[in-house]
Amino acid sequence: MAQPEVQVAAGAVDLPGPQAGRPAPLGPGLIDLALSETALRRQEREIRAALARELHDRVAQPLTGLLLDLEQLKRTPADRRRLRQRIDIAQDQVRQAICGLRQVLCELREQEWLDDGFTSRLRGELESVVLRQPDLDLRLRVSPRWPASIRARAAHHLLHVVRESVHNARLHGRAGRVEVSLTLRAGRALLAVSDDGQGLEGRPGRAGMGLLGAHERATLLGGRLTVTARPGGGTQVRLAIPKEVLG
Repeated sequence: MAQPEVQVAAGAVDLPGPQAGRPAPLGPGLIDLALSETALRRQEREIRAALARELHDRVAQPLTGLLLDLEQLKRTPADRRRLRQRIDIAQDQVRQAICGLRQVLCELREQEWLDDGFTSRLRGELESVVLRQPDLDLRLRVSPRWPASIRARAAHHLLHVVRESVHNARLHGRAGRVEVSLTLRAGRALLAVSDDGQGLEGRPGRAGMGLLGAHERATLLGGRLTVTARPGGGTQVRLAIPKEVLG
């Protein structure tokens, strides 16, 4: 007996029985598109992380410091000289926040320039810390070999590592003396922040956002950041980067 023929209407698709319900394999074009979307998502996460780090260090920290100083100013007895000092500090913090925003915008536009005032700016910021905490012995040592001008990108990374390290030394280490040093040695630029505080025992068990940001900055500069206990007590934060990164 002749088998009946299967009639397929015009425009219909005859799906193979054994493969029914299985997804069709991706062609080369679809695979490339999926990989591209994955790469875009990864790139977007990296950009978000970078922006979060920069805005935290360059904008949020100065403004937080300003808020604390203004709160303390309200409780300070009226003294014209002291008031002027506090206003100077507040103005510096506003300038830092504005400068930080401008730097973020310039970097988003992929602009680069040399910073010829890094050491002066660093010294001024440390002096502001001493004004707020007069019982802290805070010192800066700069090697004569340290370049007068460095890349702005390297400058702001170094500045924020110092800021975070000094903050942690005082807050977590309860340090009374902190020394910041900038040196060049064997083709490396070295930044060290040493204190006489409680050592690593006084530090939190997990790194906070600021310290994680410092490690990220070290990586972006092609270097490495280490936090170690000092033999005589206290802690040292050490950042070593290639000298060429400075410019």
